[in-house]
Parts: sequence; structure tokens; C-alpha cells
Amino acid sequence: MIKNYFILNRFVSETRDLLIGKIITEIFSQEKDKLIFRVGDSGEEIYLEISANPALPYFRILEDFRRAKKNSIDFFQEYLPAEIKDFEIAASDRILRLSLPTSKIYFMIRGKYTDVFLLDENLNARFFKKYPDESTGNLSKEMNSTRFISGKNLPDINISKAENIYDEIKGKYPFVGKEIIIELKSRNRPGNKSDGTVLLKKIIEEVFTEDPVVFFNPKLSLINLSVKSFHREIEEEERNFPDINSAINFYVGKKYYLDSLSGAKKKIQKHIEREVAKISRKLNDIKTLLDRGSKEEYYSKVGNLLLINLHKIKPGIKQIDLEDIYENNNVVNIKLNEKLSPQKNAERYFEKAKSDRILLEKSKEIFRDLNVQLKRLKDTGFNVESEENLTEIYKIMKELKIKDHTDPGRPDDLKTKFKHYVIENKYHLYVGKDSSNNDLLTTKFAKQNDYWFHARSVSGSHAVLRVDNV
Repeated sequence: MIKNYFILNRFVSETRDLLIGKIITEIFSQEKDKLIFRVGDSGEEIYLEISANPALPYFRILEDFRRAKKNSIDFFQEYLPAEIKDFEIAASDRILRLSLPTSKIYFMIRGKYTDVFLLDENLNARFFKKYPDESTGNLSKEMNSTRFISGKNLPDINISKAENIYDEIKGKYPFVGKEIIIELKSRNRPGNKSDGTVLLKKIIEEVFTEDPVVFFNPKLSLINLSVKSFHREIEEEERNFPDINSAINFYVGKKYYLDSLSGAKKKIQKHIEREVAKISRKLNDIKTLLDRGSKEEYYSKVGNLLLINLHKIKPGIKQIDLEDIYENNNVVNIKLNEKLSPQKNAERYFEKAKSDRILLEKSKEIFRDLNVQLKRLKDTGFNVESEENLTEIYKIMKELKIKDHTDPGRPDDLKTKFKHYVIENKYHLYVGKDSSNNDLLTTKFAKQNDYWFHARSVSGSHAVLRVDNV
């Protein structure tokens, strides 16, 4: 629900007072689709991060952010510094607006056209991303005619008692969003006599009043930001938060973590599938050889027959028929190399006998080794499915020699990135230094059984207590 209209509305209503009166000193980007606003003076700075990625759009407030020394670009410089006069949301659309003295900055979630743009007093438009030129004029008119609000939007919804109220909601109130409709469906089951309008209003009210919560399932790489009262279809872990911004910050960090986990797992599974197919082909070829059996005895017999009949072999012939004294004097046809002497032809068959024996022995050894490799790969694939620790996944990738991945390093390597305290000479406590460091601490360094701490209702660092030292 991170991009649901009412979640955005709650974010605006909860953070508006924090932003009004603050000065935006710079706006820059150092990562694709992400825009950073530096707000306040050097003593009391906060940072606004807007993601205009259509797949994961969000607006959040960070306590700290480090601008890169290179590969970053400024935006809207000619309008800065500027005081934030207001922070609002469109009355029925996913558009957030920061009002400045001579301009307004909009964050619009609209599919592939999701963007951040600025409109000044003369309706000149400046875009963060490339927006279709032919739509610029219409967009300016649309923003001027759109009503924006700052408080909770509890719309006056009225649903008829039609058979399919969900299609009616989509048609009359499209901004409600599919997440609210799904929740309504889960509560409005057959036999439920609740009025659809009353139930829908109650669900919307809960978005503003219930504790924000993030549900996630690392095994399935699923995550959702919601509120405490909303239902869940599958078994999931959950984290509760005092406000929407804290929930969004956790969601974003965990989302990137789970996406990295899922991507790495897929890369491993594709590698394993290719290797299993390759090994299986080799095993089939070797099995065919093993089923055929060794030709050592046959080649040795041919060599002996040639030695016995050297006087019958004329130089330069390609084959000869000889009586097989080992099998009832049956006639056997023997291929010869016309460039070799009779003696050398005999020796060649003895060498082939030895080579075939060695080949068979080696094939048996390779067959055993390949089966061990195959089992190991299949076991690894099985273990990867249930593994929830990204660092362990990266270790598996390294063992399998899978390249092109970003390894965050071993947990021990990450220790130096955090504040470290030793309590009673045995308890190790790690504390984040800033917001991005907090994300690294909780999503990449912390293990499943560690304890995670954060002060409720106030900003501050995350802390992780390592339990294996207890």
C-alpha cells in the first residue's frame, strides 16, 4: 500500500507541520529516478527523498544523507533557497505538492509518467524526468484546476446496493485504490449484512487511525506496507511503527533487501539449472560408454591374432581376414593402418586395449564425481530457496563462481561501519550513524535472531544487539 492514496494522505497530514517553514537549500540527484531535497540549516537538517520510479514510487523523510562528491546533479537551482509554505495532496489523486514562495513542486504518481516537476508563477515547467512536451501545457492547466488539501481526506462516499459494488467504486472513486477494494472484499463476504458504504468508510478511517505495519515474507520475497487491522492471506512477519514515515523508511530498506535477495536467488537458480543440464548430458554420454562396456579384451585378442599371423600380413593393406583361434576359428575381419608395419599394427591394438581400460576406469571415476556434483548442486538449489540472509546468498554465489553481483561483504567487514559498544564485556551492541547506515545495519548486517531497537515516536539511530554473545 506504499503508493495508496490514503497512505500518501496520512503521510502528508503527519509530516506537514514538520516541513512548513523549513528552507530547501538544494535539490539534487545521484541515483536514477531519485531526487533528494536538503532542508534546513547545518544544525537541524533533514532530507526529503522522492523516488519517481514507477515500480516503487515513494516520498520519505531522512534524518541524514551524504551527497556524493561526484556523479550528482542539481535541479531547480534558480528557485532555491526557498521556504516551504505548505505541503498538500490532491483531493482525489496521487499528487503531492510543496508550495514555495515563487513556485510549486509536485510529485505525481501516474504509471510510466510518474515524475517530480516544478511550476513557477508564470507556469513555466521544469521536470526531473523527461515528460512528453505535448502534455506540458495540459499538465499546468490540470494542476491549477486541481484542489489540494492538507488534512485527512475522508471522502463522502455513497455506494448503491448494486450487485457488483467493486466496479462501481472503481468507476466513481478511482483514487480509492485496489488495496482498499481488496480489503473491502475480504470483509464483505457472502452472508455479511454490513452496508458496503459504511464498511468502506470504516476501512478508509482505519488507514488514518491504525498503527502502520510492514508485513514481509523473506522466503517468498513479499513485502507490504499496511495498517494493523488489515487482513493477510499468507504467513508473514511484521513490524509495527508509530508513524507512516518510519514505516516507509523500513519498507524501502527491506524492499531493496528482499529484491536483492530474490534477484540473487534467481541468478543462482539459473546457474544451477544450466550446470545441472550440462552435467546430466555428460552423465548420459558416460553412461552410454559404461553400458557398452570395455573393449580391452577384444583389442588384446586382435593384437595377439596379428602377432601370431605377422607372416600373413602384407605391407600397405587396409584389412585382413584371420581365423579366430580363441572362438572356434571363426573368421574375423581386422582393420589395419596401411602406413604401419604388421608389428606396429599389432602394437596399436595393444595400446587401444590399454587406453580403453584406462578410459573405462576414468569414466567410472568421472561418473561418480559428476553424480556427487549433481547432488551438491540440487542440494544447494534447495537450500537457496529457504535462505533468508543475503550475505549467505552472496557466499553461495562466490562458491559457485557466479560473477556480476554486488557483495555487501561479510558481516564482520560491516562492523566497522557502525558505532560499536560492548556491554558487561560480553554483549555487543551496534548502532547506526545515520538513516542510510540504519538501513544497512538492519537489512544487511543484522541476523535473524538479533534484537533490533528503536526509540518509539522520536527520531534516532537503530540499534542491533548481537545475541550469539549472550
